[in-house]
This record gives sequence, structure tokens and C-alpha cells, in this order.
Amino acid sequence: MSVIAKHRRKIFNGFVVIMVGGVLTVSTTSVIADSGERTQAGKQLIPLLMNDQFVLFPGDKAPYLKNNKLMVPLHTFADTIGAIVTERTYPVVQQNKTMMKSSYKIRPLVSVDEVGGLREGIASAIYGGDMGYDLLAAPEYRAGDLYVPATPILRGLRYSYSYETRTVGRNHTALAVMDPTFDRLLSQVIIRDVHHPAYPPIMSDAPYPLIPTVLTQHQVRLSSGASANRLSFTFEREEGYGERPSSITLSIIAVDKNGKTATSIKELAPNGDLTRTVVTDVPFEAAYVLVRATPNFQSEPVYPFGYTLKSKLSQAVAKFYGRQEMFSDYGLHPVDVRVSAQGIALTVRNFAWNRQPVTNEAFKALKQSIYELVGRSFSLRIVEEARNEQPDVTGTITSIDKSGRITIQPDRLEGEEADSLVWLGTPDDDLYIHSTSHETGLIPSDLKVGMQVSAWISGETLRDTDAVHVQLREIIVQ
Repeated sequence: MSVIAKHRRKIFNGFVVIMVGGVLTVSTTSVIADSGERTQAGKQLIPLLMNDQFVLFPGDKAPYLKNNKLMVPLHTFADTIGAIVTERTYPVVQQNKTMMKSSYKIRPLVSVDEVGGLREGIASAIYGGDMGYDLLAAPEYRAGDLYVPATPILRGLRYSYSYETRTVGRNHTALAVMDPTFDRLLSQVIIRDVHHPAYPPIMSDAPYPLIPTVLTQHQVRLSSGASANRLSFTFEREEGYGERPSSITLSIIAVDKNGKTATSIKELAPNGDLTRTVVTDVPFEAAYVLVRATPNFQSEPVYPFGYTLKSKLSQAVAKFYGRQEMFSDYGLHPVDVRVSAQGIALTVRNFAWNRQPVTNEAFKALKQSIYELVGRSFSLRIVEEARNEQPDVTGTITSIDKSGRITIQPDRLEGEEADSLVWLGTPDDDLYIHSTSHETGLIPSDLKVGMQVSAWISGETLRDTDAVHVQLREIIVQ
């Protein structure tokens, strides 16, 4: 990932076009779902998926559906995504009596995002301190916590998190929550495998051989006389393509309300009944539980390749390439991406004003964020586009239109006449403009017709009959 690719570009005579790119006791009573049907206690209707871990809430803490929205316990959900919840009380007069009610705000630990005004029975919230929006399902108290609709909350925190409904088996889906920028998800659990999971291959049709469907929790008395909390899981088995695994490693991480963890690792047979039950005891009441089942193969499974692989890789590119905020948080700018039957080649560069080479740490962090966003692993090569020592074009600005596009007439080379036109697209925030005398930045409006300039371009050039179209990286005014 530390390979530095230097792109050499041909400089054309004539006019050059430069484009700037724009402990809990489980009750035996059932939870009532939206449809009016009784749901089994602890049933994980749509489990959360974070960092390749199923995030489960046990017993009567399990999420449920309301107005077709997944309702989650606010405080525990905030812990899983690395956010904090603050409470404000206010008086309300009802039937001539003054009652104190609570309003909650959720905010990531590292972000300017926040969603406030979360109140029982009110299907609206406040984003950014003063902009209201519809939650589509009113928060309500259950099992001692305020339950809120997960996806509207994540939508309000859109600069911090992404989410999607992801297929995790033939008949199962999960709500995948991603944090492309910071390592906030499951921050209470200091376990390397949680933060940097081995994501399933992009061509794996059944990356999770066991899908959790039910989780209950109750206190038990052990033979030693000590008490414990017993977690009882119901899993449904999924079949995958390729060779059958020789075994399944089941990792269970229970987390209490203070972030304390207890881990259990079990080796299971790969086949058996379609539905199976797994029981483990933990020394405390679990607020939430992380589960991950990993198939173990005697040899690497064989997945489809060729056109099918390229199609999957193209879908992956569509998920991550346009997320400018993910790149900018690492001080990087995407330049080009190529998809082949062998994998993805991504070209990035530093912001134009930063002349230092991209570090291996930045490459690794970016790659991890991409895998997190896509939810799968694949062959990904990231290289750096380096700035040439000499400018790609030197000439005179001959016009600047209202949209900011600039025409530059290159200096003649070896007496040859100019034979093409080149236009410059609207400058974006990454355009670095300064003068030869100092590095102090200028702005696009400082550029004037008649100025002698040198320019560096980024990405590939595209030439048609009238122009050469390129993306601008840097301009130096002579």
C-alpha cells in the first residue's frame, strides 16, 4: 500500500483545458410488535451489525418495530456507536399538576453532529441545534429505557455514521452501522478483533454461518454457589458456497453498562440442525452482546471471479468513492479508481498544499474505513499520485468565465504553433493557488486575464478535437 505511482503526462501545444473537479431477569411476557402479533421475548427481529459483529440486546431489552422503524434503547445504543446522551428536564402542566419530563440529546464523542429534543411520545427531533425533522416513530419508554427509532437518529448524525439494510443470509437482514471516519463503534470493548475484524470476502454469499435470532438472559445459581447471568442464544444455520467449513468459531462478548466485558469462544460443528441453541454464563448483567461466527476452512474456499467479481467490485466502488468526507479526514483526495477482475486500484493524493508523501498509516486507516463502509474485504491496492517537479503546463490566462472556468494558452514549445483549446473547470476547495514569491494561498478571484501561470494537474487527461480536459491541482502565479 506504500507504492508511489508517478503519472507522467503529455503537455500539449496550444490552448490547454484544465478541469477542477468539483443482571436482568427476562420476563416470560411477549413484546407487542407493530403488526399486533406477539413476538418471542428476546427475538432479534433485525439485529444490528457493527464492525462485522452482530450487536444484540438481550431479553426484554431487544429492539422492536414501530411504524416500520427499528426501535432501540437510546442509552445502550449510544454506547455501541461511541456517543453520549445528555438529559434535560422541563416542567409540563397536566390536569392542573406540574410534572417534570425529560428531553434527551445524543452526540458522538468526536463530532459536531447531534440530535436533540428526543422526548416520549413526540415523533420529531432537532438536528444541529435548531432544525427540526420527523422521526416517523415517537420515542417511548420500555424496560426502563427510552426507545428511539434507529435509522432516523442515524440520519440526523449523517456526518458521523452511515447505515444500510444488509442481507446476511437467505432469509435474514441486519441493520449495518458504519463509521467511515473515526473508530467510535463499540469503543467500550477494547479488543483488537472488534476494532479490526477480518471482513468476509466480497464474493462470500454466506459470510455468517450462524445468524442470531433470539437472545435471552436470566440469573442462575452455579454449582459453586456463585450467581451468574445465563445468556441463551438461538441461531439459524446458513449454507455458503465453496467448500464446507471444517468447524465454526463462535465468539461471544458480553458488555455491561459500565463497559466491562466477558468473552467466550466456542468451537462448533459446521453442520447439524437448522436451528441450534448455545448457552454461556457471564458474571454480570449484559447490557448488550457481540456475536460473530467465523467458518474455518481446511483450504481457502473458491469464489466466482471474472465478470461476476468485477460487478461486485463496482458495487463496492459506488459505496465508498464518492464519500469525500472520508478521504478528507485523512487529508487525502481521491484521484482515480480502476476495477478489474483482480481487484480495485485506488489512486489518492495529499491536499495540494501538503508536499509530504502519504504515510503507510494513512493508507492502512483508509483501507480499514473502506472495508468498514462496504462490509466486505477484497483486493484493494492504494497508491499515491505524486506531484511532478516541473509544472504540467505553463502559459497565459486568456479568459475566465462566470463559472470560474479558465482558458490558458500554453507557451510555445520549440516554435510550434498552438493547435488545441483547453478549459479549466470551476475551482474547488482543493485547488491550491499561490505566487512564486511566497506560499501564501490565493483564491480563485485573485486570478486575472493576462497573468502568467504555471499549473499542475491531477488525474488523467482527456483530449477531444477542440480541447484537452484535465483537473487542476495547483496554480503558481508568476
